[in-house]
Amino acid sequence: MKAAHYSKFPLHGYMNLKSWYSMRFFEILAAWQDKGYWEVPVDEYRQYMDCWHEYDKRGQIKKNKAGKPLLKYANTMLLIANTMKEPEKELAGTDFEFTFTPIYETSRPTRGRKKIIRFRFELKKGPVLKDIPASWLEHADTGSIIVRLREWKVTDANIVKYAPILKQEGALELLKAWEAKNRSNRHIDDKLRYCNAAFVRAGKQALEDARQAKIDAKNEAAEAKLIVQQALNL
Repeated sequence: MKAAHYSKFPLHGYMNLKSWYSMRFFEILAAWQDKGYWEVPVDEYRQYMDCWHEYDKRGQIKKNKAGKPLLKYANTMLLIANTMKEPEKELAGTDFEFTFTPIYETSRPTRGRKKIIRFRFELKKGPVLKDIPASWLEHADTGSIIVRLREWKVTDANIVKYAPILKQEGALELLKAWEAKNRSNRHIDDKLRYCNAAFVRAGKQALEDARQAKIDAKNEAAEAKLIVQQALNL
């Protein structure tokens, strides 16, 4: 949702990020901004950052001699170095500047260094307030949309969290769908439950769509580069 001055960085800085990992951190930390931190298991983090299984040209998972799937940046320290350093630099000074803490297993059956099992990212500015910024309400376009969302019982906390991801277009699409549903014989009896669930679901889907779009763009760029290289080698 476009609004003046809620956060200068979210409105103007996202597309200026150079690193794909910085963009991914931006999207995820925005969704967790109300809590002030994001804690995630290492394997789940790998999947969020597209550092999961490696695939061959046939689309099959690559495996080592022992038959185990190969991972991108299989070494955890290498994973940290290659996916967190640029976001730390690019997000410094913004609403999404963060500190990183590795969380180790509490016990280990054998001697040696304990394994990192989770990552925790703390937003330096802490959790955001759940109140809707005055600038959103004062803005002619966003203010009217917020009034309508409130009429459908969408909570202020959900509006703050997901409206910037859905943008005006996404919020208006939901409002249109709810109005159409209420005009049919399938009325929305429990607006608080139904509309909040739909709003949150749409916000999370918008995040996932953005993630997939960047992965697709990255793959297309790699394929184009490969085609050029092959052409030059002819």
